[in-house]
Amino acid sequence: TDAFGAARTLVGVPPAQLRGEVAGDLGLDPFNLGAEDSALPRLSPFDPRGNEARKGNFERLYELELLHARWAMLAVPGAAAPEALQRLLGVDLGGEDAVWYRVGAAKLAGRSLDYFGIEGLRVAGGTGVLTIALAQLVLMGGPEYARYCGIEALEPVGVFLPGDTNYPGGAVFDPFGLADDPDAFVENQLREVLWGRVAMVAFVGICAQAWATRDGPVANLVGFLADPARHNVFAVAAGGR
Repeated sequence: TDAFGAARTLVGVPPAQLRGEVAGDLGLDPFNLGAEDSALPRLSPFDPRGNEARKGNFERLYELELLHARWAMLAVPGAAAPEALQRLLGVDLGGEDAVWYRVGAAKLAGRSLDYFGIEGLRVAGGTGVLTIALAQLVLMGGPEYARYCGIEALEPVGVFLPGDTNYPGGAVFDPFGLADDPDAFVENQLREVLWGRVAMVAFVGICAQAWATRDGPVANLVGFLADPARHNVFAVAAGGR
Protein backbone atom coordinates (compact mmCIF):
# COMPACT_ATOMS: atom_id res chain seq x y z
CA THR A 1 0.00 0.00 0.00
CA ASP A 2 0.98 3.67 -0.05
CA ALA A 3 1.43 3.51 3.75
CA PHE A 4 3.88 0.62 4.00
CA GLY A 5 6.93 -0.72 2.20
CA ALA A 6 8.85 0.88 -0.63
CA ALA A 7 5.69 2.37 -2.17
CA ARG A 8 4.86 4.47 0.91
CA THR A 9 4.91 8.26 0.92
CA LEU A 10 8.33 9.56 1.97
CA VAL A 11 9.58 12.98 3.04
CA GLY A 12 13.22 12.15 2.42
CA VAL A 13 15.70 9.33 1.92
CA PRO A 14 14.92 6.89 4.75
CA PRO A 15 17.73 5.57 6.97
CA ALA A 16 18.29 1.83 7.22
CA GLN A 17 16.09 1.35 10.28
CA LEU A 18 13.00 2.80 8.56
CA ARG A 19 11.82 0.03 6.26
CA GLY A 20 8.13 0.87 6.06
CA GLU A 21 7.10 -1.94 8.40
CA VAL A 22 5.01 0.17 10.80
CA ALA A 23 2.22 2.69 10.34
CA GLY A 24 3.29 6.30 9.90
CA ASP A 25 6.83 5.54 8.73
CA LEU A 26 7.54 8.46 6.40
CA GLY A 27 11.26 7.82 6.28
CA LEU A 28 12.09 10.69 8.63
CA ASP A 29 14.58 10.24 11.50
CA PRO A 30 16.84 13.32 11.31
CA PHE A 31 18.66 12.53 14.57
CA ASN A 32 18.97 8.82 13.76
CA LEU A 33 17.45 7.90 17.13
CA GLY A 34 16.04 4.64 15.82
CA ALA A 35 19.42 3.24 14.81
CA GLU A 36 20.58 0.29 16.88
CA ASP A 37 23.88 1.98 17.68
CA SER A 38 22.14 5.14 18.90
CA ALA A 39 22.92 6.01 22.52
CA LEU A 40 19.26 6.13 23.49
CA PRO A 41 18.92 6.11 27.29
CA ARG A 42 16.88 3.45 29.04
CA LEU A 43 13.45 4.68 30.01
CA SER A 44 13.35 3.27 33.50
CA PRO A 45 15.71 1.48 35.88
CA PHE A 46 12.72 -0.65 36.92
CA ASP A 47 12.49 -3.44 34.37
CA PRO A 48 11.79 -6.67 36.30
CA ARG A 49 10.97 -8.76 33.25
CA GLY A 50 13.79 -7.41 31.11
CA ASN A 51 11.33 -6.33 28.40
CA GLU A 52 13.00 -3.02 27.68
CA ALA A 53 16.44 -4.58 27.49
CA ARG A 54 15.20 -6.93 24.76
CA LYS A 55 13.78 -4.17 22.60
CA GLY A 56 15.72 -2.33 19.93
CA ASN A 57 15.76 1.45 19.78
CA PHE A 58 13.27 1.63 16.93
CA GLU A 59 10.82 -0.73 18.63
CA ARG A 60 11.00 1.25 21.86
CA LEU A 61 10.50 4.60 20.13
CA TYR A 62 7.54 3.33 18.11
CA GLU A 63 5.90 2.03 21.28
CA LEU A 64 6.50 5.38 23.00
CA GLU A 65 5.09 7.33 20.08
CA LEU A 66 1.87 5.31 20.10
CA LEU A 67 1.54 5.62 23.85
CA HIS A 68 2.00 9.39 23.91
CA ALA A 69 -0.14 9.85 20.80
CA ARG A 70 -3.05 8.09 22.48
CA TRP A 71 -2.71 10.13 25.66
CA ALA A 72 -2.53 13.34 23.62
CA MET A 73 -5.67 12.46 21.67
CA LEU A 74 -7.46 12.14 25.01
CA ALA A 75 -5.82 15.23 26.51
CA VAL A 76 -6.67 17.72 23.75
CA PRO A 77 -10.46 17.26 23.81
CA GLY A 78 -10.28 16.84 27.58
CA ALA A 79 -8.64 20.24 27.93
CA ALA A 80 -11.02 21.96 25.52
CA ALA A 81 -14.39 20.33 26.28
CA PRO A 82 -15.17 21.80 29.75
CA GLU A 83 -14.22 25.31 28.65
CA ALA A 84 -16.19 24.95 25.40
CA LEU A 85 -19.30 23.68 27.19
CA GLN A 86 -19.22 26.60 29.60
CA ARG A 87 -18.12 29.37 27.25
CA LEU A 88 -20.05 28.42 24.13
CA LEU A 89 -23.08 26.53 25.48
CA GLY A 90 -23.56 28.23 28.83
CA VAL A 91 -23.14 25.09 30.94
CA ASP A 92 -22.06 25.95 34.49
CA LEU A 93 -18.84 24.07 35.20
CA GLY A 94 -17.29 26.28 37.84
CA GLY A 95 -16.59 29.61 36.17
CA GLU A 96 -12.91 30.32 35.59
CA ASP A 97 -12.03 27.04 37.31
CA ALA A 98 -13.35 25.16 34.27
CA VAL A 99 -10.17 26.02 32.37
CA TRP A 100 -8.11 22.85 32.27
CA TYR A 101 -4.99 23.98 34.13
CA ARG A 102 -6.96 25.70 36.92
CA VAL A 103 -8.80 22.60 38.11
CA GLY A 104 -5.93 21.46 40.30
CA ALA A 105 -5.55 24.90 41.85
CA ALA A 106 -9.27 25.01 42.60
CA LYS A 107 -9.03 21.64 44.28
CA LEU A 108 -6.07 22.70 46.41
CA ALA A 109 -7.96 25.88 47.39
CA GLY A 110 -10.92 23.81 48.57
CA ARG A 111 -13.39 25.09 45.98
CA SER A 112 -16.13 22.79 44.69
CA LEU A 113 -16.50 22.19 40.96
CA ASP A 114 -20.00 20.96 40.14
CA TYR A 115 -20.60 19.37 36.76
CA PHE A 116 -23.48 21.06 34.93
CA GLY A 117 -24.19 23.06 38.09
CA ILE A 118 -25.56 19.96 39.84
CA GLU A 119 -24.74 19.97 43.54
CA GLY A 120 -22.87 16.81 44.49
CA LEU A 121 -21.83 15.96 40.92
CA ARG A 122 -18.32 17.16 41.56
CA VAL A 123 -14.74 16.73 40.47
CA ALA A 124 -13.61 14.32 43.18
CA GLY A 125 -16.01 15.92 45.69
CA GLY A 126 -14.39 16.34 49.08
CA THR A 127 -11.71 13.73 48.47
CA GLY A 128 -8.19 14.74 49.46
CA VAL A 129 -5.47 15.38 46.90
CA LEU A 130 -3.31 12.49 48.14
CA THR A 131 -6.24 10.08 47.81
CA ILE A 132 -6.85 11.28 44.25
CA ALA A 133 -3.16 10.82 43.44
CA LEU A 134 -3.23 7.29 44.85
CA ALA A 135 -6.35 6.45 42.84
CA GLN A 136 -4.68 7.72 39.68
CA LEU A 137 -1.59 5.67 40.45
CA VAL A 138 -3.67 2.50 40.72
CA LEU A 139 -6.14 3.15 37.88
CA MET A 140 -3.59 4.50 35.40
CA GLY A 141 -0.37 2.95 36.62
CA GLY A 142 -1.84 -0.54 36.89
CA PRO A 143 -2.89 -0.89 33.23
CA GLU A 144 0.31 0.85 32.10
CA TYR A 145 2.43 -1.59 34.10
CA ALA A 146 0.54 -4.49 32.52
CA ARG A 147 1.14 -3.01 29.07
CA TYR A 148 4.80 -2.48 29.88
CA CYS A 149 5.25 -6.07 31.06
CA GLY A 150 3.47 -7.41 27.98
CA ILE A 151 -0.04 -8.71 27.48
CA GLU A 152 1.08 -12.23 28.40
CA ALA A 153 1.49 -10.95 31.96
CA LEU A 154 -2.31 -10.67 32.16
CA GLU A 155 -2.96 -14.32 31.36
CA PRO A 156 -2.48 -15.58 34.95
CA VAL A 157 -5.44 -13.41 36.00
CA GLY A 158 -7.64 -14.70 33.18
CA VAL A 159 -7.22 -11.88 30.64
CA PHE A 160 -6.29 -13.24 27.22
CA LEU A 161 -5.71 -10.76 24.41
CA PRO A 162 -5.18 -11.69 20.75
CA GLY A 163 -2.79 -8.91 19.72
CA ASP A 164 0.54 -7.56 20.92
CA THR A 165 1.72 -4.85 23.30
CA ASN A 166 0.97 -1.99 20.91
CA TYR A 167 -2.31 -3.37 19.59
CA PRO A 168 -3.66 -5.78 22.24
CA GLY A 169 -7.15 -6.04 20.74
CA GLY A 170 -9.86 -8.13 22.33
CA ALA A 171 -13.12 -6.98 23.88
CA VAL A 172 -11.28 -4.77 26.39
CA PHE A 173 -9.22 -2.72 23.93
CA ASP A 174 -11.28 -3.15 20.76
CA PRO A 175 -14.92 -3.39 21.93
CA PHE A 176 -16.31 -2.38 18.53
CA GLY A 177 -14.27 -4.90 16.58
CA LEU A 178 -12.57 -2.28 14.42
CA ALA A 179 -9.57 -4.57 13.89
CA ASP A 180 -11.63 -7.53 12.66
CA ASP A 181 -11.28 -6.42 9.04
CA PRO A 182 -7.55 -6.60 8.14
CA ASP A 183 -7.78 -3.76 5.61
CA ALA A 184 -9.66 -1.53 8.05
CA PHE A 185 -7.13 -2.38 10.76
CA VAL A 186 -4.23 -1.20 8.58
CA GLU A 187 -6.09 2.00 7.71
CA ASN A 188 -6.94 2.68 11.36
CA GLN A 189 -3.32 2.09 12.38
CA LEU A 190 -2.24 4.83 9.99
CA ARG A 191 -4.99 7.22 11.05
CA GLU A 192 -4.18 6.70 14.70
CA VAL A 193 -0.51 7.56 14.47
CA LEU A 194 -1.05 10.52 12.12
CA TRP A 195 -3.80 12.08 14.22
CA GLY A 196 -1.80 11.26 17.32
CA ARG A 197 1.13 13.30 16.04
CA VAL A 198 -1.20 16.23 15.40
CA ALA A 199 -2.60 15.86 18.93
CA MET A 200 0.87 15.84 20.50
CA VAL A 201 1.76 19.09 18.73
CA ALA A 202 -1.64 20.53 19.65
CA PHE A 203 -1.19 19.82 23.34
CA VAL A 204 2.23 21.45 23.35
CA GLY A 205 0.49 24.47 21.84
CA ILE A 206 -2.23 24.38 24.51
CA CYS A 207 0.40 24.32 27.25
CA ALA A 208 2.36 27.17 25.65
CA GLN A 209 -0.82 29.25 25.30
CA ALA A 210 -1.72 28.67 28.94
CA TRP A 211 1.72 29.86 30.04
CA ALA A 212 1.79 32.89 27.72
CA THR A 213 -1.81 34.12 27.92
CA ARG A 214 -3.17 32.53 31.13
CA ASP A 215 -6.21 31.51 29.09
CA GLY A 216 -7.60 28.20 27.91
CA PRO A 217 -7.55 26.95 24.31
CA VAL A 218 -11.15 27.95 23.59
CA ALA A 219 -10.64 31.50 24.88
CA ASN A 220 -7.53 31.83 22.77
CA LEU A 221 -9.34 30.57 19.68
CA VAL A 222 -12.31 32.89 20.25
CA GLY A 223 -9.95 35.83 20.78
CA PHE A 224 -8.02 35.08 17.60
CA LEU A 225 -11.19 34.76 15.51
CA ALA A 226 -12.50 38.05 16.91
CA ASP A 227 -9.27 40.02 16.43
CA PRO A 228 -6.50 38.11 14.61
CA ALA A 229 -4.20 41.14 14.54
CA ARG A 230 -4.06 41.42 18.34
CA HIS A 231 -4.60 37.84 19.46
CA ASN A 232 -1.68 35.95 17.97
CA VAL A 233 1.71 34.59 18.99
CA PHE A 234 3.59 37.65 17.73
CA ALA A 235 1.42 40.08 19.68
CA VAL A 236 1.81 38.03 22.84
CA ALA A 237 5.59 37.84 22.38
CA ALA A 238 5.70 41.62 21.96
CA GLY A 239 3.70 42.14 25.15
CA GLY A 240 0.48 43.01 23.37
CA ARG A 241 -1.63 41.06 25.87
